[in-house]
Amino acid sequence: MSGGSYDYAFGRISDLAEQIRPTTALRRAFIKHLLKVAAACHDIEWVDSSDYGPGDEDAAIRACLGKDGPAMQLSEVVEDARRVMKELRAAIEKQGGAE
Repeated sequence: MSGGSYDYAFGRISDLAEQIRPTTALRRAFIKHLLKVAAACHDIEWVDSSDYGPGDEDAAIRACLGKDGPAMQLSEVVEDARRVMKELRAAIEKQGGAE
């Protein structure tokens, strides 16, 4: 497969960033952020289309998330662990009740 896993949605994000009027410093900062989001989306799409290798999107995602990225990633891992623990407890209880 080549490109297009997400119908080149990153291009629409880039287009939006270019269309927003940069009338304030906050908007200009947001436009820069959108361009980082578009770059991350591009790299994710290329990885998922097998044009890039697994992990080739990581640098763009990290650049997009900025200094909060590690804490955001840890939060996701903890949430995953809690979900798995809940499922494990339910499975153990179900098995224990069947004995």
